[in-house]
Amino acid sequence: MRVQETAWKPIRIHLDTSALESQVDAGQLTYLRDDVLQAAVRWLSNAVQVLPVEGSLRYEQQCAAVLTASGRCARVQANFQECGPITIPREHFADKEVCPSGRLAGCEVSSGGAGIPNADVGIYVSAVQTQWCTGTTVAYASTCRQAEDDRPVAGYFNFCPNRLSPAAERNWHQDVAIATHEILHTMAFSSSLFPFFRDILGTPRTPRNDWGLPPIQDGSYRADSSTLRVEDVDGLERRFIVLPKVVQAARHHFGCTSLEGVALEEQGGDGSAFSHWDARIMHTEVMAAESSAMPRISDMTLALMEDSGWYRVLGGLVASDGDSAAGHFVFGRGKGCGFLQQSCIIDSQSAFPDTFCTESQGDCSHPNAGTVGCSHDHLSLGACTNCLHRDSLPARYRHFDNPRLGGIAAYVGYCPTVEPFWSSGQPTFCASGGVYSDRTSQRFGESHGPASRCVLSTATKSGFVPPEEPQGTCRDVFCLEDAVRIRISDNNFVLCGKEETGVRKSVFGQFAGYILCPRYATICGQTGAEGPREGAECHFPGTHRHGRCVCAPGTMGADCSVLDKAANRQDFPYGLRYPQQELELKVGLELSRTEGLLAWPLAPALQSQPRLIQFKVDPATWQQFLSSLLGLLCPWA
Repeated sequence: MRVQETAWKPIRIHLDTSALESQVDAGQLTYLRDDVLQAAVRWLSNAVQVLPVEGSLRYEQQCAAVLTASGRCARVQANFQECGPITIPREHFADKEVCPSGRLAGCEVSSGGAGIPNADVGIYVSAVQTQWCTGTTVAYASTCRQAEDDRPVAGYFNFCPNRLSPAAERNWHQDVAIATHEILHTMAFSSSLFPFFRDILGTPRTPRNDWGLPPIQDGSYRADSSTLRVEDVDGLERRFIVLPKVVQAARHHFGCTSLEGVALEEQGGDGSAFSHWDARIMHTEVMAAESSAMPRISDMTLALMEDSGWYRVLGGLVASDGDSAAGHFVFGRGKGCGFLQQSCIIDSQSAFPDTFCTESQGDCSHPNAGTVGCSHDHLSLGACTNCLHRDSLPARYRHFDNPRLGGIAAYVGYCPTVEPFWSSGQPTFCASGGVYSDRTSQRFGESHGPASRCVLSTATKSGFVPPEEPQGTCRDVFCLEDAVRIRISDNNFVLCGKEETGVRKSVFGQFAGYILCPRYATICGQTGAEGPREGAECHFPGTHRHGRCVCAPGTMGADCSVLDKAANRQDFPYGLRYPQQELELKVGLELSRTEGLLAWPLAPALQSQPRLIQFKVDPATWQQFLSSLLGLLCPWA
């Protein structure tokens, strides 16, 4: 296998689902192979570039014994085709000369095959119930072959059959996020790969031994301090990514110029610890260890991919034009260094009220119906996940005087957050409909659709008694340069200025009460370029960016309203997915020098088909808890 060093090209990911085809039924196969996996791969090929493999991708047959005198292979490993629970087809390997006698005359060829055409990495997919498919583990993945520059060129991805949802309970965006999550593990985001990262010149960031390998500590390769900083915090090992582009992206996101590293998850054992972002500061990010209702990709994850030295990505660094394939990730955005260093709850009060909450819902297994609030990103109505656990929480995660009281999610450090209600196995978002009955929704003047966001309000139609305290309601919001227009009814709006966070604005006309102005930057971004605009629809999880809608994995179209499924792709020929980048033609500049121009006249090109890491979703906690609360809300809604 040779790598072309002339130009970076969109990564070509080959999905081998031959094992999967005999392990799931026809319905699951079509959904996973043709819809979910292809959606993840199509998005990654649009966001990630690589120095392409020249010719076909072929793996080396690993040698079990090498002759000292000649350096020739005396015997190939009996299990050289093994890749996790999968056997790689022999035809994907190159031929290997083997000299069992030690003499050239006695050499023979261990035959391989033609390899994989038009591919830079092979991902082998299965659905086998293994010892790792326990608890809430949905899938796991790892790398099993690396190129000469250490870039992963083969990996496996195993779905746990016991966690595959029936058709009626599937969550499309979450399923595509899981696939994207696992593929990113095979490509770079893993504690087993961090020690192999390289700098921009291709030099290993971690020094190598005589065998070209990183140092080993406690049975595992250990990354250099220029990649990973390790600290002991009250007897707990914490690890922080200190790579330059990751740090720059994180400083910009959190608004913390003194940040020196981004924390990795410390919980969950070998399957989760140190191979995911710490969900306490990166909740809802696709590379957190436990899935949220709607995971999204941040610039920090894209930056890590580029910091590996193997890829170039659309995003990651804070470019002058802000162009990025990252999604609508706002958790902790602009909160400052304190968000990274302080406890989420201080003296029983939320240190960041628009992110963490304190209202207790009673027993975690039988929660009460409390106040309807807004999620941190204002995309949904929800309830605070603070509740009484059966047992005392670990000492380092106790945020209240009562040692049993805390948020329901362990990976968020038991910090309570407002999470979307779940109904019929699906999270509820303002874009698709709220949680109140139609009558109650009309009474509050709610509106649902791509521009709808959760706003705290007491606004109620005249003739009805308004709530005593503001509660979450879904309303159309439209971003202006220095304000947000919030719809109260058809042609009745309230204007909230950029600096009026938390200010009460009275409503008029047929409605009485007030709304609490939301934080402008959360709704619209710092410059107002990210939020909803009148006449420019963008369906979540897509996000507005500089006048166009940037689609998340699993969606496509000018407004990101089309699900990237096999049945819909025929309407988007030649892989056309409305790319995030646009050409800027400048007067006096030759077309051949225009950045991003691949051919003139423009024409779409036909695309070809496209250590253990676990990803967890726990309906027994998130969904059951929030479904229970929604059920309690229904009687008075």
